[in-house]
Amino acid sequence: NSSEFHDPQYKNSNFVLADLKRERWDAKEVTFGAYKLNESQVTSLSTNTETKVTLTDDKLRELDKQIVKIYKSKHGSKSNETAENKETQNANDSVEQKSANAYNAECIHVQGNTIYMGMNSATPEIGDVRVTYKQCDPGDVSVIAVVNGNTFSNYTAKNGKQLSVIRQGVQTADQMFTEQHEGNSMLTWVLRVIGVLLVISGLRGILGIAETLLKVIPFVANIFALGVSLICGVLGFAWSVTIIALAWLFYRPLTGILLLAIVGAVIFAFSAKGKKLIAEKLNTKRN
Repeated sequence: NSSEFHDPQYKNSNFVLADLKRERWDAKEVTFGAYKLNESQVTSLSTNTETKVTLTDDKLRELDKQIVKIYKSKHGSKSNETAENKETQNANDSVEQKSANAYNAECIHVQGNTIYMGMNSATPEIGDVRVTYKQCDPGDVSVIAVVNGNTFSNYTAKNGKQLSVIRQGVQTADQMFTEQHEGNSMLTWVLRVIGVLLVISGLRGILGIAETLLKVIPFVANIFALGVSLICGVLGFAWSVTIIALAWLFYRPLTGILLLAIVGAVIFAFSAKGKKLIAEKLNTKRN
């Protein structure tokens, strides 16, 4: 909150000329051949084309008066220096917009798909606002869905899960299903890793109170903390991966057996390593 700043140069300097939020407008009737895309399909389409902005003189005058009033109230005497900035900005404004409007705005500048609110877009100031417009042009799309009358509903896959997918451009069914499968596989592995970390942290939290109680004897607490961290890491990893392996034994036996072998190897390796670390810790203390 800049109203609390002590330096007069920066006091009350944090503001915006217009408090705007991102908005999206969707067409009500979007057709796919003889069919109509449903609402979720329409909202899934991305806006990838710049939309040329044209303001009428009345709208330009109305916006400019509002922004100029706010600008002068915020900048005070600084607004007296706007003439030079205005000339520079006018030179940058699009030829099409200047020819389309007779009104010469001070703080509203239109360039292509952008409306700039401020004195000069080349020298932005605190509070200036830039609004850009993009649209989704008509074109080819590829859809995974079930025809339901003149529209579409969710497709039910072999595993019972429902999906409705739309992609811009032409793709084959195999391409779209492969893309969905890869996306689901990536998300699944991310969730698995998060699950393993949560199990480890949960076990660590359960045994953490014992470590706290033992801090009255620092030597014992340090050894206990080392052992707890090692045990929780190995146990949490082994527990989680074992559950994953058991779930895969039916669908992918080789993968499940391989994971179980990895769990056994990790337990063996960390057990040997843990014994060695604890022994080194004891020897160091004795010395």
